Amino acid sequence: MDQSQATYYTKSNQLNRYLEQLREEMHRAKRELLEKEAHLAFIKQTANGLQKAYEDIQTVYNLSQNIIRFRKKKQIIKELIQAITQLLPLEAAAFLMYDKALDQFSIVSDYQLNDRFSEYVRKHQNFAYYRWALNEKRPIVLPETFRIQGRGEDEISVILIPVVQRDITIGVVDAFTRKTPEEYTQRDFDLLTILANFTAIAIENSQLYENMELKTEAMTNMKNYLTNVLEYMSNGVLVTDSHGKIQLINKVAENLLNLQGMDPIGNSILEVLPDAAGAKLYEMVKKVLSSNKKATDEIEVETESGKTVPVGIQCNQLLDENNRVKGVIFALQDLTETYELMKLRKIDKLKDQLISNISHELRTPLSAIKSFSEILLNYDEENEETKREFLTIINNESDRLTRLINNILDLSKLESGTAQWSLEPLEVTTIIDNAVDSVQSLLVKKQLKVVKEFPDRQPQVFGDRDKLTQVIVNLLSNAIKFSPDGSTIRITVEIHTRDNKEFVKIGVHDEGPGIPDKYLESIFDKFGQVVQSEDENKPSGTGLGLTISREIINHLGGKIWAESPRGAGASFFVELPVIPENAEDVDNAFHDEPVTVVQNEQECRQKKKRTGEGKHVAKKAKNPDH
Repeated sequence: MDQSQATYYTKSNQLNRYLEQLREEMHRAKRELLEKEAHLAFIKQTANGLQKAYEDIQTVYNLSQNIIRFRKKKQIIKELIQAITQLLPLEAAAFLMYDKALDQFSIVSDYQLNDRFSEYVRKHQNFAYYRWALNEKRPIVLPETFRIQGRGEDEISVILIPVVQRDITIGVVDAFTRKTPEEYTQRDFDLLTILANFTAIAIENSQLYENMELKTEAMTNMKNYLTNVLEYMSNGVLVTDSHGKIQLINKVAENLLNLQGMDPIGNSILEVLPDAAGAKLYEMVKKVLSSNKKATDEIEVETESGKTVPVGIQCNQLLDENNRVKGVIFALQDLTETYELMKLRKIDKLKDQLISNISHELRTPLSAIKSFSEILLNYDEENEETKREFLTIINNESDRLTRLINNILDLSKLESGTAQWSLEPLEVTTIIDNAVDSVQSLLVKKQLKVVKEFPDRQPQVFGDRDKLTQVIVNLLSNAIKFSPDGSTIRITVEIHTRDNKEFVKIGVHDEGPGIPDKYLESIFDKFGQVVQSEDENKPSGTGLGLTISREIINHLGGKIWAESPRGAGASFFVELPVIPENAEDVDNAFHDEPVTVVQNEQECRQKKKRTGEGKHVAKKAKNPDH
């Protein structure tokens, strides 16, 4: 190879190496370009993602602001559902509020919820899906999908969105969307969770606002109410602190204490009431604060016209919400009308007692007169002796009726302590016989038998014949009323000695249902009657017979009571002092006994002298009421 050829090959090799290097540089540049293009694409993709995230955040922020700007719970829930429609292709939705007290869910708002969707909501609730979502505290997509007729071919899926924030459980959104379970992204879950959290906070705040508004309204209403009550109540109200300084007073209290035209707030009671009334109020403040007990008293306040007004006072400690003593509260009442009303009621009560007693006491003699009169009207036989007997009974009952009327009209005097009785020695057995005759028609009507158990000695007592007969008649009438038909009524008379004095005890025993122990005392009260059970009707009568009997026996220096062993009927007992047989014993026995002055003492002496019943003379009672 010559010189020229060698040179050619050398240059050719150099050129090839140069071209090879150039190709490598081009491949490297191309790779770098592709890498830069990929990097630019990644940067662009990241920028788009950031832009999308920013837009999502901005969307959620705007939606959240729309939610939290409302204070009404229903409007907040409505805005939440509206916000979900902007994030998901929402077909229908329902918001179910959770009631912790009842532990149940209830629909409070919905979006296009027809009957078919409502059916699915009920199924979800029955399957406890909502509790599952609340426990997870995150949106949950149910696996099943379905199609709604008339809504196209789109599949409908269900997503449950719990509305919770920390330990606050509000409820669940049951949303139906045109998305399959696979189409949901983490972005959807994150945005829905943010919206749900904002909603929970907004609803909690709305409840706080609502409670605050209610409390403010309640406090305002209560203040107005108390102000109106204080100003328009009939009693006066006065409040002081623990030092006796007036903190509150209404108009009624100002008028009662004669403080018109003054400003007593902040001043001491002793400053505004420098008289005895103020001193008593101040003492009551100290007493209540030291004793922790309420106090009651009365004061007299002189008005501008010089009239003295009685004022009743009740006071007690005033406590704050922590039961600490803040002062004393007084309730003041004008007692002028109260005292007048008490007088009127007393007079009215005496009138009612008089009328009731008249109607009660006239029943027995009128019944006897009516019964024998009816017999005479229907009596065809010409038996003069029988007619005369009936007429005699009618005449006797008429006389007794007249005496009863006179005695009943004297009941008002008895209550006032000015009544006078006709006292004389009486045989107890004779009084009992007369009483039995008076109720003979009642005994015959019920076919009752009367058994008398008298002692050999006929005891005498010092009393009023008609009134003592009235007592026995009352006891017999009571026994007849409660005795079964055909049963027996026993009348016993016993003599016993106590403290060197003799007493006669009269007993009337029936075979009726008896008297419960709780009624043994109250039956002697006015209008006191025994009712064995709630289903039983109240017994007939006015309920005054035993009351009158007790008053009569008490005036005669004796006592009356009832006993009722279980299953053995009822027994009423009257105990009276027996008149001793000699005159000295009479004086000694009755020296300390309260007896009423006889209306005609001379007539009583003449009667006793004619009958030879003793030489006892009535003495004036030590008790001025008799």
